[in-house]
Amino acid sequence: MLIKLVLAIVAITVALGVFEGNKLLPMLQTGIALAVAAIPEGLPFVATMTLALGVHRMAKLNALVRNLASVETLGSTSVICTDKTGTITVNKMTVREHLVTNDRARDLIFRVAILCNNATLNNENQIGDPMEIALLKWAYENGFDITEIRKEFPRLKEDPFDSSVMRMVTYHDDFVAVKGAPERLLQDCKFIYEDDSLQPFSPALRDKWKEAVEKLASMGMRTLAFAFGESLEELAFLGVVGIMDPPREEAREAVANCREAGIHVIMVTGDHVTTAIAIAKEVGILDDSDSRALDGQQISAMSEEDIAQRAREVAVIARVLPEHKYKIVKGLQKAGEVVAMTGDGVNDAIALKQADVGIAMGIQGTEVSKEAADIILEDDRFATIVNAIAEGRRIFDNIRKAVMYLLCCNLSEVLIVSGGILLQLPAILLPLQILWINLVTDVIPALALSLDPPETDTMKRPPKRKDEDILTKAHQLKIGIFGIIMFLGVLGVTLYALKFLGFSPLKAAEIGFHSLVLAQLFFVFNVREASILRHPSSLWSNIYLLCGVLASILLQVTITYVPIFQSVLRIVPLSLSEWGIILTSALIPTLILQLHKLTKGV
Repeated sequence: MLIKLVLAIVAITVALGVFEGNKLLPMLQTGIALAVAAIPEGLPFVATMTLALGVHRMAKLNALVRNLASVETLGSTSVICTDKTGTITVNKMTVREHLVTNDRARDLIFRVAILCNNATLNNENQIGDPMEIALLKWAYENGFDITEIRKEFPRLKEDPFDSSVMRMVTYHDDFVAVKGAPERLLQDCKFIYEDDSLQPFSPALRDKWKEAVEKLASMGMRTLAFAFGESLEELAFLGVVGIMDPPREEAREAVANCREAGIHVIMVTGDHVTTAIAIAKEVGILDDSDSRALDGQQISAMSEEDIAQRAREVAVIARVLPEHKYKIVKGLQKAGEVVAMTGDGVNDAIALKQADVGIAMGIQGTEVSKEAADIILEDDRFATIVNAIAEGRRIFDNIRKAVMYLLCCNLSEVLIVSGGILLQLPAILLPLQILWINLVTDVIPALALSLDPPETDTMKRPPKRKDEDILTKAHQLKIGIFGIIMFLGVLGVTLYALKFLGFSPLKAAEIGFHSLVLAQLFFVFNVREASILRHPSSLWSNIYLLCGVLASILLQVTITYVPIFQSVLRIVPLSLSEWGIILTSALIPTLILQLHKLTKGV
């Protein structure tokens, strides 16, 4: 669009110049120089460098970016679907409560916890799933020798834990040991140890144990049931343990930051619904009076359209299977949400690919999930996701600032050249002067903007719409107004030098040339939202930008004393009073815009 627009402007400018009586060759030179100046050829470089520098900063925040484009998408995220264990919680589990059916079952439940377990515990060396490590510690602290029990009852084979069946089974010489979700084992077990003997598991007893499980879950504990029997068809229920995995200290603040930023957080977990609700309330995902939650069975029964309708209502989804995650992402996307989804398992890869931003866990995550993800969290923390989103917003804002700066400067150059021709004035800018301006003002300040700190409202405004352009109509209007203000400032000082000070056309053009360069360099501070007059400290917030502007100004002053530049750019050394005129005229556009921001209260 810019190329087409610039070519049209150049053609009109050249045609007008020739029509006004100027020679064709000088006008063609002016037109070509104008085309080079008007097209922001430095923009791809600036945008790529801004993203690359952002990726470097995010790596320091423990977020490794695998897909550069996802950085900008991350800043647009409107929904985060996050796992609970290890992300919201610390993933350091401890058995806090245990309920057994009778004394005989007490001995068996410890043995099952040791045998139906793939973790190892050797002094300080702990290898395996944190929950299984917690079970071994619990058994050891209660006087059970892990090594001896495993030697006495060697494992013949194993059915590993599967989220679809929600249980793990190990087979031994004359019995099986089972652990899994309470609702699954309460359904699978035919017997229960009661009154010192094995009794049929009656519906009344099942209901009693369901209530006990709910009570543990309501305390925020992860519940796990155990069973023992000669075969899977003859299982006896032994009891339930409550495992505490406390929330991370920073999780509540991170969730609050998401709410303030207009980001909806959904906890997606394989845990019991009541446990998930309790933890969600503790970290602020749910209010104390709120219990909006779905489970895996409800998700299975819902269509993607149903999920889309309830996108902003539901905050907790429990007992989720990997295939549910894909369905959840699709449903949220149908509601127009930009979805960030976390995952760590092999089966999560499809959902991570489908999500707008797939986030894999660096500690718990499998290699498959990491390959499918756009971002890898080195510390598995939910707060790191929120920090990465803030960085994504900052990156997008800085790219937008650079685009506005480049287009405003380029527009002012186009208006000065074409305006001078329309007003039948001597050439305000010579072709080589236009190219010099493009060299001095475009690259260094625009690149330094990529290091700008975040705006004060970065995480206090809602995410940008998915279909929002990098330049909205409001930004396009600002570019037009800012470009016109700079044009009028430079035109005014050129006419003043020509008409009132009696300077020659060449000297007046030099005054306009220097004024435009300085005006553009000062203008770089206007692309920020905050007013320097209200927040003077913001002038020093990006030392690279300040140094870049000062270096460019020094370079501009220096060239007036270098013979080769005097010859090529047709300039001469200026007096102190003449530099004073240039400085004043260059500051006026920035002062006008800063006063306007001050009156708006920003």
